[in-house]
Formats: sequence, structure tokens, C-alpha cells
Amino acid sequence: MLTRERLRSTLVSLFLLAVLLPGAASAAKPVGDQVSGGFNTMVKWTIGGGNAVTIGPATFSSSLIHIINFLLSFIGLLFFLLMLYAGYLWMTARGNDEQVQKGKKIIREAVTALIIILLARLFTEFVLTAIGQAIEAGKKTS
Repeated sequence: MLTRERLRSTLVSLFLLAVLLPGAASAAKPVGDQVSGGFNTMVKWTIGGGNAVTIGPATFSSSLIHIINFLLSFIGLLFFLLMLYAGYLWMTARGNDEQVQKGKKIIREAVTALIIILLARLFTEFVLTAIGQAIEAGKKTS
């Protein structure tokens, strides 16, 4: 069981992490803007419309890729939580080999699953981009 002082320090640490981490993350430049030209290339300011914004049509493949990336953020969160849990099991084993092996197994399986999911994502993005380019090329020729 956690002692009162250890519990207090854990809660203070978690509170500080919850307060300070979002600020650091929001200060970073979005990676999507660096990789794909970003949302700013799709936004066009209307002439004489003040602050009105019109958004250009998004292709099917780019929309699907955005949805997949959104879902992958939840998978990344699940991976992080599994790694935390496995690390906690391992570090609190206190000589219990069964608990150490359980923690190692969770880590190994989580990393394997993450690799498979990322490879599937890369393959899906490649296929969707190729299909989207083929459709766009077909529209231009007809």
C-alpha cells in the first residue's frame, strides 16, 4: 500500500504533469503542416468578405487519411497506457518472477501490435494516395 506521503507526492506529480504538459504540446508546431503542406494550403480568404473562410474540396483519400490519423491517436494513447501498466508491474514485482514475466510480455505484445498497426497505416495511406492520384488523373483526361 502507498504511504500517505508517497500518495501525496504521486498526486502532486500527476497534477503538475497534467497542468504543464498540454502547454508544451500546444506550443509545438503541428507536424501535419510540415509534412503535407497543412490545412493552410486549403484555406482561401474570400476577397471583400472580411474574415470569412472558404475551404477547398478535400479528396476522398485525404479525408480518409485524416480520419485514420485521428483514430491512431487513440491507439497511441492505449499503447502509452499499456507501457505504463507493464512498467509498473515490472518495477513493483519485488522478486516475483511471474509478475516480471507478465510485465515483459505486455511490453513485447504492445510493441509488436504498434509495429503492425503502423505498417498497416503506411500501406493504407500508400494505397489511398495511389487511388486518389489515379482518380484525379482520370478526371483530368476526361
